[in-house]
Amino acid sequence: MSITDAVREATPGHAVKQPSADLGLSRLRSFICLAEELHFGRAAQRLHISQPALSQQIVRLEKDVATPLLRRTNRTVWLTPAGREFLRGARAAVRALDETTDATRRRAGSRLPLVLSHVPHADSGIGTFVEDFGAALAEQLFRTTVRIARHDREEHRRALHEGRAVLGICPADDEPRVRGLGSADIVVRAAPGHASATAPYRLRLSWPEWASPAEVDRLVSLAQDIAEGVPAPFAAARAHT
Repeated sequence: MSITDAVREATPGHAVKQPSADLGLSRLRSFICLAEELHFGRAAQRLHISQPALSQQIVRLEKDVATPLLRRTNRTVWLTPAGREFLRGARAAVRALDETTDATRRRAGSRLPLVLSHVPHADSGIGTFVEDFGAALAEQLFRTTVRIARHDREEHRRALHEGRAVLGICPADDEPRVRGLGSADIVVRAAPGHASATAPYRLRLSWPEWASPAEVDRLVSLAQDIAEGVPAPFAAARAHT
């Protein structure tokens, strides 16, 4: 995704238009978050990514726009004049895309189901949590049909990377973090009637890294509430606040 094309002076009186930078929605969101926090640790926490991953995104973004957007010391981060100007354009671009996405979802209604990719847990009792979570997403947050698709781990990662699934749930175990995906781990208690010696379960929620941090916060909050036994309608209401 590009906000502007970079134009540089090649020779006096002659400008050469450079190729559009492939800025990427996730980089724009990361820059906006960092510009708001002015702290890599807090911004990384909000984005559910590591500090090194955030630093790499900012370095790549500055390389693409061919100018420093931030100045940083060991203790301080601040925006350059170019960074302040870029922030205005980045916010406008992300806001326009979010509004378009929301409007498209509302118009589509139940005709376009959203896909929740699920790698089944060895204990079938975890399925109750997945079903409750999917129902809460459909009825309270997205206002559209949510289809739960069972995948093995490889297909699970591909579905998220390719955008065929908007969210994924799999056993956390010792599964490494996957590049290009945001993730958060939650602990799920045994479902009523499914008491197990292996409970509680640790599950990993994953989503494409370009997802809106605000939407991700609502999703993770909703999942945590349902995992802790809060009834789905109340959990979804809390996720909106």
